[in-house]
Amino acid sequence: MILDDTINTSDMHNKVLRMEQRKARARLLWIAVEQKRKLDAKLKLEMEIDGLKEKLQVVKLSGDEDDTALQGQIKNMNDELEAKMKEMEVINQTRA
Repeated sequence: MILDDTINTSDMHNKVLRMEQRKARARLLWIAVEQKRKLDAKLKLEMEIDGLKEKLQVVKLSGDEDDTALQGQIKNMNDELEAKMKEMEVINQTRA
C-alpha cells in the first residue's frame, strides 16, 4: 500500500514534469518564431531603405534641379525614406 502510494506520487510527479517540459518547449518555439518574424521584417525594411536610397540617387542625377515636379518627387522620396529610417530605429530599439 505504501509502495502503491509512492508509485502513484512518482507517476503524478513525472506527468507534471512532462507537462512543464511541453510548456517550455512550446514557449521556446514561440520565441523562435517571433524572433524570425522580427528579423524578416527588419531585413525587408533594410532592403526597402536601400532601394529607396538608390532610386532617390537616380532621380537626383537624372533631372534638372530647377524642375519643380522633380523637386516634389525628391521631397516625397526623402519623406518616405525618413519614415522608414524612423521605423528602423524603432525596430532596433525593441531588439536591444
